Amino acid sequence: MGALTFHFGAKDELAAVVQAWGAAKTNAALQDIHEQRVPPLQAAIDLTHTLAKLLEEEAGVRAAARLARDGASTSEDWNAVWIPTLRQLLARAAAEGTLGADPKDFEALVSLLVAGVEAAAHTHPSVRETSLRHGLRQQLTLAWQVLAGIYRVARPGEPELLPAGTS
Repeated sequence: MGALTFHFGAKDELAAVVQAWGAAKTNAALQDIHEQRVPPLQAAIDLTHTLAKLLEEEAGVRAAARLARDGASTSEDWNAVWIPTLRQLLARAAAEGTLGADPKDFEALVSLLVAGVEAAAHTHPSVRETSLRHGLRQQLTLAWQVLAGIYRVARPGEPELLPAGTS
């Protein structure tokens, strides 16, 4: 506790540093999404898996996401890091005619998936494993399998989506 109060004069300072670190880590992970050569809708799926992996493996990212969810937002709000990338991908998918829905509606759906993953990442591991029966990324894959099935029925002839992501 002494080390924290020595380095940070207030909780807000500590929260800002945690959010900046989580935002930087998330931003670095999203660079791979920008460099991918996959259809934009597939890249959106990959984005959710990237976020789930970060939330599962990086305590600082979980903390930054939690601070953003709790409204302790700073200029480094965790959601503000990944949502613009999602919006770009969905706009590209809509422009290509492969989305089949309003990008804002799809954004809401993807945001809810990420919020669910984020909330599950904060539960105690024994509760998470019991309630999910799978890890976070496996549960996310199951959700995308349902959505990909609906997509296939609604958009026959479109490229197959990989619910588990491409990486």
